[in-house]
Amino acid sequence: MDFEIQTTDTGKTPFRFIKIAEEYLCDAMLLLFPDCTVLWDTDFACTAPFVIRKLKETLKNRPLDYILLSHSHYDHAAGAPYIQAAFPEARIIAAVHAAEVFRKESTRAKMLSLDNALAVRRGLAAAPEDVFSSIHADLAVKDNDLLMLGDHPVRIVETPGHTRDSLCFLFTEENILLGTETLGVYRPEGFGLAMLVGYGPTVSSINKIRTLPLRAIMPPHGAGIVFGETSCRSYLDAVLVSAEKTRDSIISVLEKGKWTEEAARKAVEMIVQTGDYYDPSMIKARELNGFLMVQQLYREFHP
Repeated sequence: MDFEIQTTDTGKTPFRFIKIAEEYLCDAMLLLFPDCTVLWDTDFACTAPFVIRKLKETLKNRPLDYILLSHSHYDHAAGAPYIQAAFPEARIIAAVHAAEVFRKESTRAKMLSLDNALAVRRGLAAAPEDVFSSIHADLAVKDNDLLMLGDHPVRIVETPGHTRDSLCFLFTEENILLGTETLGVYRPEGFGLAMLVGYGPTVSSINKIRTLPLRAIMPPHGAGIVFGETSCRSYLDAVLVSAEKTRDSIISVLEKGKWTEEAARKAVEMIVQTGDYYDPSMIKARELNGFLMVQQLYREFHP
């Protein structure tokens, strides 16, 4: 691969970045600007106490100003109400569709159920349900919206593919992009893509990002940062190749006739066994995402 993921702060950005509570397998990323502080994604509800503790240790007397959510999945957003309760001044920013998702009682129940199951597998305390019920977005944003985070203009770039509410945050003066899972989850062995909205929307979103003159990309799940326009393009090219390979591997299992439960099960097993998630406690989410992707790609390529 013609790019390098730098996992630690190198001083090349206008902010410091720290993967908060990494020792607890948390993927939340803290961005420290001179004039504001930003938490990008929050991790789970059951890991929120660790994130909150590390935030307080790191921020000291500084406030937490913004919580940016790349999409509404529980491993990215479920910690938001707990962290905001600890830092009431923080504003939660998410997609319009994510804000609608948070208002649905059935969706909140599913998110908390998955979070509680993960807590059991990790030996953690379940998150208080009454706090989780307050999950929301203080500011719901859509494609091409412009906002200011401190003195920094940010453009919203919707990227449906992983979810309908996936979006990226582009710092327009620095041309630095905070990515979402539609752009893949990077691991040293390759990219993982859960194209729950479909292959077509995923590729369209990746190509949309490829038109931007990016100086740097920060992939989701706290992978680090890619520097340089050429490296950013190589990164996105590699994601496109991975999307195509993922599509082909799934379709090859489903190719031999009509939809069957057996073919679907084999396709899901293949996804789970070769998936991007390194954490076995995420197995239920992997199975759910795998089934949704198999189902979606079958509809897409077997109309």
